[in-house]
Amino acid sequence: MTTNNRRLWVFKELELLGRCLTVPVNVGESIPEAKRTTRNDGLSIIIRGYPGG
Repeated sequence: MTTNNRRLWVFKELELLGRCLTVPVNVGESIPEAKRTTRNDGLSIIIRGYPGG
């Protein structure tokens, strides 16, 4: 699970270009309340903004 899809997208693009072979990871115990916007524990989602960046 991630709290920042933009960074995840950047790492994926860098991997395609051969510029990134590993991704630094910070393991946490929970996601901050402000980042959790699901109303049904992730059963369904709403995509905000423009999908794909």
